[in-house]
Amino acid sequence: MKLFPLAVAFAVMAFPAASQDNRALAQRYVELPTVQKMMDDLFAPEALAGGVLAQLPPDMQVSQDQATRLGETMAKSMASLRPRMVELMITGSAATFSAAELEALIAFYQSEHGAEIMAKMPVLMQSTMQQMAPNIQALQMELGPQIEAILRE
Repeated sequence: MKLFPLAVAFAVMAFPAASQDNRALAQRYVELPTVQKMMDDLFAPEALAGGVLAQLPPDMQVSQDQATRLGETMAKSMASLRPRMVELMITGSAATFSAAELEALIAFYQSEHGAEIMAKMPVLMQSTMQQMAPNIQALQMELGPQIEAILRE
């Protein structure tokens, strides 16, 4: 029983070290080339333009030139947000995942299959969101009055 306070003290002293280790692992994970490539793809002009175009009414005509300019404009602006996104991903990963999970993520995304999956994920998400856009827009229109009423209360 006399050793209990000593054990608690060691546990408390070890917590900051474990937290620092988790942050280092999280940083290593976020800085992996495959994770950085995923962010490149998310911030690419084509992906950003696709996200905006998916939210437009289906009958709105947008030329290829307009879509290209839209994507380039957004990409320039979004580039300034990337450092914050990286920091949030590191902090969030360190808080969300255990050291063992971060090590597993690092190992997986450094593997051939992990790299291939990470490269395909933005394409999957963009395609999914483009197909969901009409459903989301319809739902927003349907719920608009209800949301306004709740917010006015």
